[in-house]
Amino acid sequence: MRPLKLSFYGLNSFKEEQEIDFSSLGAGHVFGIFGPTGSGKSTIIDAITLALYGKVERAPDKVRGIINKSLTEAGARFDFSIGSGPLYKVYRVERKYVSKEDSISCRMARLCELSSLGNKVLADKSTLVDGQVEAILGLTVDDFTRAVVLPQGRFAEFLGLKGKERREMLGRIFNLSGYGEKLYSLASNRAKEVEARVMNMQSEQQGLGNASREALGVAEAEVSVAKTSLATALEAVVASSKAWAEAQVIRELQDKIRHALERQAALDAESSRLAALQAKLDRLAAAEVLWPSALALDESTVTQEAALERQSAVVATLEEAVAQEASSLIALSAAKTARQRDEPRILMRQHELKRAVVLTEERRGLTAALATERLALSAAETRLEVAKQELASILQREKRAQESQVVLRQEIAGTEVLPEERVALELALRTEAAWLTLASQLGERRKEEHSRSGSLETAKATLSQARQNVSSLEQEHALAKASLDEVLSRHLPEVGMSEHEAHNNYRLSLQDLKYKAAEVGRIIDKQETLNLSKSATETQLLAMQETASRAEERVDFLRNLVAENEAKYKAAKDACLIGELAAQVSPGEKCPVCGSRSHPELGTRLPPANLEHFAAATMESTTLLQKAIAEQGAIAARAEALHVGLADILRQIEVLTAERLALLKDMAGIKSSFPAVWNALSLPEIEQNIALLAKDIENRSEERRLWQGALDKGRQAERVLADKLARGREAQAVAEQHVAGLETEFTCLVAKVMTIANEEALAKDALQNILKQHQISDLKEQRELLQGKDRKQKELSDTMKQLEAKLFELVALRQNGEQVMASTQEGAAALLISLRGLTERESMLAKELVSLVGDADPLVEAAVAEASLVALREEETQSEDNHALVVSVVAQAKNDLASATEALRLADQALDKARLRFAEAMQGSPFVTRSDLHQAREALGSREAWMAEINLHREQRMLLANDLDAWREALAGRAVSEAAWEIARHTYLQAEATRDEAMRQLGQAEAKLADIKTRHARYMNLAELIEAQAKERDLTMELVSLLRGNALVEFMAGEHLQAVTATATEWLRTLSSHRYALEVAPDGGFLIRDDGQGGLRRPVHTLSGGETFITSLALALALSMQIQLRGRFPLEFFFLDEGFGTLDAELLETVMCCLERMQGQNLSIGIISHVRELVERIPRKIIVTPAQLGGRGSQVQVI
Repeated sequence: MRPLKLSFYGLNSFKEEQEIDFSSLGAGHVFGIFGPTGSGKSTIIDAITLALYGKVERAPDKVRGIINKSLTEAGARFDFSIGSGPLYKVYRVERKYVSKEDSISCRMARLCELSSLGNKVLADKSTLVDGQVEAILGLTVDDFTRAVVLPQGRFAEFLGLKGKERREMLGRIFNLSGYGEKLYSLASNRAKEVEARVMNMQSEQQGLGNASREALGVAEAEVSVAKTSLATALEAVVASSKAWAEAQVIRELQDKIRHALERQAALDAESSRLAALQAKLDRLAAAEVLWPSALALDESTVTQEAALERQSAVVATLEEAVAQEASSLIALSAAKTARQRDEPRILMRQHELKRAVVLTEERRGLTAALATERLALSAAETRLEVAKQELASILQREKRAQESQVVLRQEIAGTEVLPEERVALELALRTEAAWLTLASQLGERRKEEHSRSGSLETAKATLSQARQNVSSLEQEHALAKASLDEVLSRHLPEVGMSEHEAHNNYRLSLQDLKYKAAEVGRIIDKQETLNLSKSATETQLLAMQETASRAEERVDFLRNLVAENEAKYKAAKDACLIGELAAQVSPGEKCPVCGSRSHPELGTRLPPANLEHFAAATMESTTLLQKAIAEQGAIAARAEALHVGLADILRQIEVLTAERLALLKDMAGIKSSFPAVWNALSLPEIEQNIALLAKDIENRSEERRLWQGALDKGRQAERVLADKLARGREAQAVAEQHVAGLETEFTCLVAKVMTIANEEALAKDALQNILKQHQISDLKEQRELLQGKDRKQKELSDTMKQLEAKLFELVALRQNGEQVMASTQEGAAALLISLRGLTERESMLAKELVSLVGDADPLVEAAVAEASLVALREEETQSEDNHALVVSVVAQAKNDLASATEALRLADQALDKARLRFAEAMQGSPFVTRSDLHQAREALGSREAWMAEINLHREQRMLLANDLDAWREALAGRAVSEAAWEIARHTYLQAEATRDEAMRQLGQAEAKLADIKTRHARYMNLAELIEAQAKERDLTMELVSLLRGNALVEFMAGEHLQAVTATATEWLRTLSSHRYALEVAPDGGFLIRDDGQGGLRRPVHTLSGGETFITSLALALALSMQIQLRGRFPLEFFFLDEGFGTLDAELLETVMCCLERMQGQNLSIGIISHVRELVERIPRKIIVTPAQLGGRGSQVQVI
């Protein structure tokens, strides 16, 4: 990954958008990022991280902490490339944020791929961009931060850590915690889960109860006995049901005849009451003939009274309308006079008020402008006062800084060290360092000699133990081999598949045979039931034929009765018509039929009063005929259905007979598949033989399984011991080689100790000579004295630089404050002039408004004037409308009076005619007064019910007679007593109870058998599962013991340490011209191998400042590369933030030489510092200018 361009704004001290073109800094070169402390140098790295991952780990709340507090928006855009050749790609990632109060939201996030063909958007949401960036780079935000920013101080600390502490730090860097406690917890939890499953399965196995094969055989025998009992009970039920059915039919016929006789006596008792009802119906029919004339008289009376009332109401309405017409004419005249008097005055006032409204609006605008100008003038005066105070404060701070600068120059002059003293001290220190190194090496070699001696003794003890272990394993292996041979000698053959197949075939054939036997029994039961149904159907068919004959005779009788009633009705209707004609012809008038004036016979012919009676009798007889015909058809249909049912029963009997013969034939064929000795056995005996055969196969299979298990266990034990024996012999050989190697190394180590002891004595003598020559009594005190002066001078120099920068800033602030104060004074003067002009204009408007409206509101006055004018005009219009309406009402009242008078005359004429017709109709009727007519019609609501009751009585008597004849013929002289019926019912119920008990016992036996089978299968399944789970439990427990104590984490950390050390050595050789190399000591610490001194190894604490820097830099680069291995592409840049300001000139020269030596590694190195010497030495740089107080933000410049 190579950075190309970065632009950002609104981050930390940066406000305006800044852009950095990394391509101008050159690939594979060292460049610097320089600026004062707090100027925003590290923000450049934060902008890259924010653009890529949308957060900055070191910032509070990841994003909110780096947003500039004075801005509401911030953003970053980063262009970078990956790959080379055909895999070269360029990407642009961009994010923008919006700040609202205390919350930050991402307004835009986008990732694009840039090419010559255009930009391709890969993601446009924050979470999608995060995922795409991680997919492209293959690094998380933590990995990227660790790999890009190398905090050298921490890696220098890492260089000097102890072995255990270093492994812990590697575990944190490479996230190895998941292989320690987490993996141990997973394995431990898995072991506990498996153990819990084993215990649960064992508990379940114990809770299954008795699920043995013997219990299974007993349950099967109980099922067989229950089936035999059920068959016997079914036969008893069939026999008792026949007798019970016949007794029940006879008893039902006897009950029907008894109830019918009782109903017939009740109908005879109702005859006298029904005759009285018929008389009431005849009187009601006569009243219905006179009722239309009575209704016509009532209607005429009501019409005449309504016409009279309407005439009176119209007269009153006309009088009221004439009075209203006079009053409306007076009101109209008054409204016109008021409008003509007041309208000109109101119009003039409206014109004046419009002018007052315009002036009011203008004055309101001037008042608002005056308030705004006064606020602006007050704010300008406040700003002017603040600027004066700030300028005075800056002048005081500038004066104090100049005084401090003079004092610092004097102190720096007093901390200088003479060159002769420094050279002498450095020579003594180098000699002392060489002596201390040799002394340390001598101590370490002697410790190593003691450790190697102990290791040699331990190795010899281990070798002895390995030899004893091999001897013991050889004896155990021999015993296991003998045990395996003994098991092989007891070989048992497997049960053949043919035997299993034969048993399964027998069992299936038995099930088929039992099923077919049950089917034969079912067919026999069904045949017996069908025979009973056949007898009952034949009996019903004979009774139905007799009923059909009686129904036919009844139909003929009713047809004759209908014809007779229709003839009587026609004669009565003709007589009624003649009577109506006679009532309409007065004596001496012409007949409307023949034209004659003389008909003496009409006086003797009166209309019959029972015309309705004849009509009802005709309708009733017709209804009875229709019902009789329908009943005749129903009887014929039932008879046909009985014929069809009888034929179907006969067909079913034939089909069942054929099925039974086929089943018996199949049963004979199934029995032939059994062994010949089983042919004479019954089904239970055959079932028992099959069970014995299954038990024998199971016993032989179980013996074979136990033998096979013992054989597998013996072979497993023999293999395990053979493997252990091989590993023991291998361990013995390794121990022998280890002892030989330790003895050789110990001899060489003794020789090295003697050589280092001689060198250490020579170095000590040389140190004493140098101290005497330069008259140094205490080397440590002298070194601390010079170092104190150097530190003091360095601190004072840094303070001087900071003071100069501060003084420069104060001068700039003072100049800026003077400019701000001058511009503020000018603005205040301009505001004062504008305020005076607005005040004069407002006073003029106020005077003119007082002359127009005084203190009143012109808008309110205008609204009042408009309302008065509208009210005058509306009052005149309303008066005109009211007068026109009253005139129309008077005209309409006059028309209504003429119409009402004519309607009253016509109503009087109609009432006279109606009274005459009603009096003529009452003559010759059975009624004397109008009250007699009303009394007869009171029964009108009961007419339908009385007629239905009479018709129902006649029909019920006829049907009862027919039913009694049919039931007596069906009984055919048979009878059953109560005692005989009870005996048949009790016998049948007892047989059904016995059958139900047998079925219940069979169900219990089958359920028990199914339960035992289920529990037996579950028991065997649990045994297999427990064995498998026990093996898994043993394996997980062994894994738990291996993972205890973070052993795996320490091993992986050691492997990472070896990989990091190898990579760091390659970098260290490059940085030191192939002189130094880094190694891992046996205790986990670091050693430096100096190939320039013949491969001399020494601890890292003996390194000088420059050596420490290049070593820690190499280690930092190695760790960065290890982290980058997780990504898809290498990061071809990184930043060093070492704090170069703490290095002296010589060490700074060493650092720069090392960094410049790395330029051929295709790495761009960014140095973050504020040291002036580095600014002058590094040609490619980014200069960061700090933000101005209250002004612009920080600025960047690429040079």
